[in-house]
Amino acid sequence: MVRPRPRGPSSLPFRVRGQALFPGGMDADGLPLVGSGIDLTRVPAIQQQRTVAFLNQFIAHTVRFLNRFSTVCEEKLASLSLRIQQIETTLNILEAKST
Repeated sequence: MVRPRPRGPSSLPFRVRGQALFPGGMDADGLPLVGSGIDLTRVPAIQQQRTVAFLNQFIAHTVRFLNRFSTVCEEKLASLSLRIQQIETTLNILEAKST
């Protein structure tokens, strides 16, 4: 079982004159310091249709959440408004009785 590295000041690479002090030229996460070593001209492009589908799903999910949230807020505000009206009515009755 691989344990995650602790995150904090002690796990960050110390740098001297811009060079990290981890062996093998790697950073704290084990990634090369200079570059990935991958020729990006040979990597296939991200599928645009798939990206659009993910983005569309995210937007639809967010809109559903915001619509539900708005509905709940409106219901709570309506309930609170009704309660305030009841309290004002009761207060007016009490004021009328005291005079």
